[in-house]
Amino acid sequence: MHPAIMKFLETLLPVAQRHGLQLSDEKEINYGVQVEFCSKEDSIPINIYYSQKKGLSTVIGGSPKNKLRPLLTRLLNKPYEPVEIDHEWQNWIGTDESGKGDFFGPLVVAGFYGERKILPFLQQIGVKDSKLLKDAEIEGIGKRLYGAYFEQIKTITLLPATYNRQYAEMKTRGKNLNDLLAWMHARTIVDLHSAYKPEGIMIDKFTTEGRIRGALQEMRNIPFTARIKGENDPLVAAASIVARFHLNRWFVKTSQELEMDIPRGAGAIVDKAAQVLAEKIGKKDMSNYVKTHFSNYNKIK
Repeated sequence: MHPAIMKFLETLLPVAQRHGLQLSDEKEINYGVQVEFCSKEDSIPINIYYSQKKGLSTVIGGSPKNKLRPLLTRLLNKPYEPVEIDHEWQNWIGTDESGKGDFFGPLVVAGFYGERKILPFLQQIGVKDSKLLKDAEIEGIGKRLYGAYFEQIKTITLLPATYNRQYAEMKTRGKNLNDLLAWMHARTIVDLHSAYKPEGIMIDKFTTEGRIRGALQEMRNIPFTARIKGENDPLVAAASIVARFHLNRWFVKTSQELEMDIPRGAGAIVDKAAQVLAEKIGKKDMSNYVKTHFSNYNKIK
């Protein structure tokens, strides 16, 4: 596929998705590619051609009466709807975490480095705040992020046993969970920063900037922005997806190994599952699966 066609599709697909259209087929044709979009009611093909003499051109196929034709005609005239970003960085790092509110499972922090030019692709594959996505969507998007940007992703996963030891050690020094999170975010940022030297860094805010900066000596000379609802930034959203991608896989793997459903969160259903597991393995071994400083732990008999 010619790079000009690939670039055009990278801008067209996310816009089509937002209008309820999904890519259902793609095949090469002479001088270009044919793609087919579908909605719940109908489908329609589009031929995309490229030549050095004429440049890029598109032809909508199918019946003239196809109900999708007016929409596709409009989208082809304006295929890219830019992401609204309130900074001027051309490249930056986004970081976020997952698992902080879950009694079972690890704590995961992820960092994602990217350039402004990849934003259409992130749109295309459905990157947004991970809280707005289903687990199946997280799995699919996470795989695509790793497939395209493996070297630009950094994660730190504290499995429950390690998490519990580090949390206890923090407590002896008068520190808390936010200090542990600050260290994880800072370590992720330092590693990516040393590799890419980005123009900026955006963190989904979970504590004060001073606490994050003080977490590592190397952070003191690295400028960053910590913002509430940081997932509105596409690279923070990508990081949030990667973090949840790893967390979800732990829940799936552990549920299979223990032959029982391991639920998310910290509510009543979690208490019931914890009691069942404790009766199987003993309360002292629960530290391999849960965060023992949660009040849920004290409810286990």
